[in-house]
Amino acid sequence: MRLSQLRAKFEAQIPKLRLIDDTMAQIFFDGNIPCVETVLRTILDKQDLKVLRLTLVETQKVIHNYGGREVRLDVYAEDSTGKRYNIELQRTRSSASLRRARLNLSLMDARALEKGEAPDDLPETFINFITEIDFFKKGVTLWEAPRTYWINGEPTNQRADDGSHIIYVNAEYAETDASAIGALMGDFMTSDPAQIKNELLRERMTYFKLTREGREKMCQVMENLLKDEKRTFVQRMLKKGMNKDDIMDILGLSEEEFEELATPLAS
Repeated sequence: MRLSQLRAKFEAQIPKLRLIDDTMAQIFFDGNIPCVETVLRTILDKQDLKVLRLTLVETQKVIHNYGGREVRLDVYAEDSTGKRYNIELQRTRSSASLRRARLNLSLMDARALEKGEAPDDLPETFINFITEIDFFKKGVTLWEAPRTYWINGEPTNQRADDGSHIIYVNAEYAETDASAIGALMGDFMTSDPAQIKNELLRERMTYFKLTREGREKMCQVMENLLKDEKRTFVQRMLKKGMNKDDIMDILGLSEEEFEELATPLAS
């Protein structure tokens, strides 16, 4: 497919994208402290939460785990008090599982301490999963996975306060939930910028949907995502022993394109 045709295809997808879609979220939150703050303040009901330094807000942050699995975080942030936040936008139950949250938390913790620091120096950490539907059937927009003390095999009402929080927010009840978190989920679910209630989110969505510059940036993100998908496929098939020519034929790659995609990215 020619570049002009690919761009036209991407342009046609932009009006349909919502904030809960990974393609939109990746560029929407990239380096944008005010929007990240807006989401975290609403979810955690902490209006004084302040992310101070731009370098501490990264989208699609990769946490490397030498000898093990890497984790790519949708949004990673640290606030002015040292607390750490992960926001994940997930559309499937498996990608929003409690064990996925545990993996994110464990790798964030493993990178949180400098040499010589004690475990009690671990910062308070919040894992926030935003999902389209209520996967866990709790019947509410927001719930926190319980971390409580158990006595004689029975849970107590006393929180096991280890400084970690795993929070799930879903958009299934956005139309009936009149709270601030319900309104936020409504904003995540609409593809029409004019329907977004939060001014900051509406302004940024309008930029990416309705300005030429914004749409160009969206197209570039989609090109990069497509390239990443091809790279993953190429490298996975090579590991499985698939013939180079067969891979090139399946994806319609030139020799030069294949060599680029077959080369692992530097860490």
